[in-house]
Amino acid sequence: MTFMVSGGTYITLIGMLCVYFLIAIWFWYRKNSGKYFVTAAFLLYLAGFFVNVLAPGNQERLSIADTTGYPAFIAILRSFKEAAEYIAVYSIPPCILLTLLFLPLFANIVKKRDFAYSFPVLVTLISFCVFAAQFTPTLYTLGITGAGRIQNIYRWTFYIWFYGNELYWVGWVLRKFERKSESHISFLLPGWILGGIGMIYLLNFWGGNLVTTVSAIRDLYTGEAQIYYEEYLERMEILEDDAISDAVLEPFSYYPYVLFFEDIREDPEHWANRAYATYYGKNSVRLAEE
Repeated sequence: MTFMVSGGTYITLIGMLCVYFLIAIWFWYRKNSGKYFVTAAFLLYLAGFFVNVLAPGNQERLSIADTTGYPAFIAILRSFKEAAEYIAVYSIPPCILLTLLFLPLFANIVKKRDFAYSFPVLVTLISFCVFAAQFTPTLYTLGITGAGRIQNIYRWTFYIWFYGNELYWVGWVLRKFERKSESHISFLLPGWILGGIGMIYLLNFWGGNLVTTVSAIRDLYTGEAQIYYEEYLERMEILEDDAISDAVLEPFSYYPYVLFFEDIREDPEHWANRAYATYYGKNSVRLAEE
């Protein structure tokens, strides 16, 4: 499984490589009996990493991307800048409110664990570096932080490191200030209810129609989703009609956020249009002029 995972996308690959390396160091530092096993797993992951990086197809794909990346050292430095800006931009109010809702959960977890949580600053620094490392591959190869699917990976790993750091800091605070007598932290249910309502409000205020649930409800309520579906069926009739060799499709009246990603163009030679034409067996496919 380690070798298979090391053949994945570079964004998660480089982050996991750092994590694997740190785990191996930790096992050796603590003289854990599993240090040889973990080291062997790390070396296997490293081998898969090199197979992945040196695969000939990577150079072919890069050659047709028609982009220029940064030199390695500059890409690494810029990764720290991009990571810091990412954290600053996406630490939005709903994200901060969720940290408050997590406090009783994390406090309960920490109280049940026999762990010191002794190095919160070091843990935060290391986790920031690992998070920043994920930005390096696309900056090095393409000169950008990546397309939408890459941004999704950044978002999920940001949440993992962000709330993971909160858990560690909660542990450090409780260990530092806890008294000899056992103490309990209680939180009233109304506080959670109000916090949940506040979260919903903030998500709606901050994201509006970009929140999938809000957008889906709105599109269903207004009927725009139904209209989009009916116009989609009209397009399919044309595309699946063998008698039509040059298909002309009408633009959609609405573009529901959850359902719509990107449309074809008026230019039949656009790559998306050519893909449509190839898939449906047409000479050409184009969008009618609005």
